[in-house]
Amino acid sequence: MSGAIFLTGASGFVGRRLVREAVSGGRSVFALVRPSSRIPAEVEGEEITVLRGDVCRPGLGLAAHDLEALQARVTDVIHAAAVREPRDDSAARSVNVDGTSHAIDLALRLPRLRRFVHVSSISVAGTYPGRFYEDWLDVGQSFPNAYSKSKHEAEARVRAAQDLPSVIVRPGSIVGDSTTGESDPSASTFDKLIHAAWRIRRLPRFVPMPRPFPPKQLFPAVPIDHVARATLALALAPAPRATTYCLIDPAPPRLEAVMTHLCDRLGAPRFRLSVPLGPARAIASAPGVAGMLERVRFPVSSLAYLDCTLDFDDHNARNALAPADVRCPPFFGYVDALIDAFLERAGVA
Repeated sequence: MSGAIFLTGASGFVGRRLVREAVSGGRSVFALVRPSSRIPAEVEGEEITVLRGDVCRPGLGLAAHDLEALQARVTDVIHAAAVREPRDDSAARSVNVDGTSHAIDLALRLPRLRRFVHVSSISVAGTYPGRFYEDWLDVGQSFPNAYSKSKHEAEARVRAAQDLPSVIVRPGSIVGDSTTGESDPSASTFDKLIHAAWRIRRLPRFVPMPRPFPPKQLFPAVPIDHVARATLALALAPAPRATTYCLIDPAPPRLEAVMTHLCDRLGAPRFRLSVPLGPARAIASAPGVAGMLERVRFPVSSLAYLDCTLDFDDHNARNALAPADVRCPPFFGYVDALIDAFLERAGVA
């Protein structure tokens, strides 16, 4: 019989959905929330115990009595705390790398520990050209930003912990809920794309907008509800230590098709003028342009996620999730729910 779950990053978008999914499945949750963070409504309830702490501190900054409660009840740890758009390398390392080490150290102090689930990211693949397999980590890839580099190093630390009963999940580009469209506009790359298209909708439709991504670029989207269901299911699935699961749409759409649908739906001009990433990044970094991109919530650093010839192997995930009938829905089956939710937030639905 499984005991309680200890979840880091509980106040974040992914963490909140993991709490909701765990409680709906009958699990009790100890939810780690930073001392300065507001407690979201999803992290309140009879089966949820909120613990104030900080992954950047040894022992996660937990009080002694909180650690004793974890040692008595917790069988599964889900480490979801991360910073996606760090200010610099130092911030990325403090949360994503050192925070992972601190979570590992604490997990190894739990006598009932059965499983440590590390929420990683497909960004560990960096700029590797071609298919990236779930079993891979170090294949000579480079990293376009501090986030992807830090997530790679964090995953390496999990794999190196020989006594840790770990599994690793690598979500793709996380988008909103496939039914309700509920999203996190501050963190979702797709929400940034929606916002950018929304801001250019007043331009004439015949204007060819620059397209800073290859025509065959795939968009490895995954809805937040699938990430939550799959992560909880994989926490229970038998697997060798450090088994890695890639959580993506098994048939990801081309980014060009995604943008065409988005622009047509919002009445914006299509992105038809091909511009290589190098010149696009130079233009985007020019005085005035970078500020404009920030205003449409699409910082220059986000361009790195749009120029990539990667696709991702996910056979481990599909095989492990099949018995639980947990499957990622196709992107074009729910994309309009994401757009509808954006329009409702914009007050035009």
